[in-house]
This record gives sequence, structure tokens and C-alpha cells, in this order.
Amino acid sequence: MTVVPYARQPVEPILDLYNACTARVPIGFPASEGELRSWLEGRSPRLDVERTALATDGSAVRGLVRYGRGGPDAKPDRWCTVEPGDGVLTCLWTRPADTEAALPLVDAAVADLSGRGCGRIWAFEDELGPGFYNGGFGMLSVTMGEVARALTMRRFAVHACELHMLRARLDDLRRPDEAGCRVVFRARTSRRESGEWCLDATMEDGSSVGQCVWAPMSSRSEHPEARRAGYVWWLGVNEQLRGLGAGRRLLLMAMSQMRDNGHEAAVLTTGAGNRRALSLYLSVGFGVVDMSMTLARSSRGNRCREPGGPDEG
Repeated sequence: MTVVPYARQPVEPILDLYNACTARVPIGFPASEGELRSWLEGRSPRLDVERTALATDGSAVRGLVRYGRGGPDAKPDRWCTVEPGDGVLTCLWTRPADTEAALPLVDAAVADLSGRGCGRIWAFEDELGPGFYNGGFGMLSVTMGEVARALTMRRFAVHACELHMLRARLDDLRRPDEAGCRVVFRARTSRRESGEWCLDATMEDGSSVGQCVWAPMSSRSEHPEARRAGYVWWLGVNEQLRGLGAGRRLLLMAMSQMRDNGHEAAVLTTGAGNRRALSLYLSVGFGVVDMSMTLARSSRGNRCREPGGPDEG
């Protein structure tokens, strides 16, 4: 087993590796050659160092790792974990059950990042992985057990978990006015240049009730199957108004828009500990189909900051 830098080697074996690795992920799509090549040759604006390495066995590609160091524009906020100077493994792919290939890739990335002064290293941080991976969710799917094993064998610990949820049909939706909402609000729909649809709910006096943002999954993947689904990026309700049905009504309105735009299914993620949001999603027909996680390793005893998330309700 040899670990070598990626230096514009042929993409086909890497594409075959990626698609074999992620075929198990319930919400996700095979990548095209163009998508993979663009990602391999691109750079993240949040990282000031970015490297890709391959595990090879003769002419066979058995694994790939991509990693980097947070730069001045890492921009930590409630959505992000990587801060300036932190290391991060943005992806690690091997064939199913091939922990033997994953371990030297983890070792090579950790050694390089530690040598660059990274005392804290993250693995699979949301929004830093390739957009087409795991349906656009950057965290590590639990279906990829060989990767999780390799990371935890090298002192990475699970930091945060997200539940992936699917509503497989939208043709049997309840009407939003049947949500039992006890808050009277008006919802205005707008569309961002990046393609997301935003529903902003306000009271008659203009005060905010909440917001729901969704986007077609085709904005994350070129695969034809991606056109079937919409993804709920955000659902948030003013803290004083939670528990009154506003979140349920906004969510039903968003899914009605998805259906009217030709989507057949809806997907979302929510924190594994967000019981209020999980109860809401289950009650409107979503089911849990996967769990993903971010892992972290610290050599300085730094406490890994707890992630934030949407205020669903």
C-alpha cells in the first residue's frame, strides 16, 4: 500500500472508487466524471492549505483522502466547526470494508496537518465536503463503517450526529391550512440567486414569525434522480412562538411548493438530539433513513466547540 499525492491522475479509477464507496448511502447520488474532476481541481475558500492523496496498490486506487487547514476566511459561526488554524479531513473514501486502505490515509493526513501546527483536526465537517457527496451533506454516513473505524482507531471521537430524513411521497400532503396553527401570519416567498426558495412568515405588524428555506436537490448533484427531491435547508421559528404550529404550517407550505415544482419527495437533516424538531418531522411523514457524524481529534486538550443549528419548532 502506497500513499501518493493526487497529481491529475486519471479520474476514472477515482470515480469508480467514489461510486462504490457511497453506493450504500441512502440519500445520495453517483457523481459524474465532470463533477468529480471539477472538485478534485478546485479549492475551498475557507482553507489556506488543501491536499488530496490516494492509497494505491499497484495500479489500483484503493482510497482517497482530502484535507486542509482553516485559513483566515474559515469564518466560524453556528454552522461551522473549523476555525483558522484547525485541520480538517473533508473526505475519506475507500471501498466497502477496506479499513486497511483507510488507516494509512488517516495517518498521512494527520501527520501533515500536525506538522503544519494544527492541534485540533476535524473529520467530515458539514459544508466542507464536495457538494455532490451524500446528497450534499458533508458529514460521514454511518454506512461507511470502515472509515469511522479508521478514524476512531486514530483517536478521533464522535462530536456531532445528524439524522437524515426522507418523505418519499408528496402527493398525499395535508393542506397547510390544516396544520392547526394557532398563530396568524402571512408568508412571502422569494428566490435567492443561488436557487433556494425562502418562505418568510410575519405577523400583521411586520414582526418575524419564522422562515423555511428549501432548494431542489438538483442544485447539489447532476444525477437525474436528484431532480425528484427538494431539500429543506432551514426551518426556524421565533422562540416565543414555538409549540403553536407555525413550524408545521411553514414546513407543509414548503413541501407544497416542492410538489408544485415537480418534486416527488422531500429530504432534510436534523441534529440527533433535537427532539422537538424530530417529533415535528415524524408527525408530517418523514422517516429516518441514515445518520451522519462529524468527528474530532485534539492534541492540545482543546474542547471541541458544540455545533449550532436551526431553531426548528
